Amino acid sequence: MVRPSPVEASTHAWEQWLKLAGAKNVSAQRGVRFSLAELAMQAAIDGGGVVLGRVVLAEGDVAAGRLVRPFTITLPLEDSYFLVRLSAGPPRQEIQCFREWLFGSLGTSRRRAANGRV
Repeated sequence: MVRPSPVEASTHAWEQWLKLAGAKNVSAQRGVRFSLAELAMQAAIDGGGVVLGRVVLAEGDVAAGRLVRPFTITLPLEDSYFLVRLSAGPPRQEIQCFREWLFGSLGTSRRRAANGRV
């Protein structure tokens, strides 16, 4: 029996995903580990296995047909990210433009993920 090997740095994330998916007799310990998400994604593109990845990082490769999203299961992120700036005065124009681009991109990714269209 051929089993896909998890190509991902985090065994913990695989354990969580397998549990959420109700998978039985699949080891999260098996497979190659990468310290960079980009390397794990490229390994999956090259046929090296299955990768758990962030939607925002994978959506371009999914849209181009290099990756497929075989399941609609989504793990919630354990990490949080913050955009911060000095509170004195209005934000500079370039900071405001970056903020609008960032939040627009994240909104697009969320809508695609919610519709299963990564």
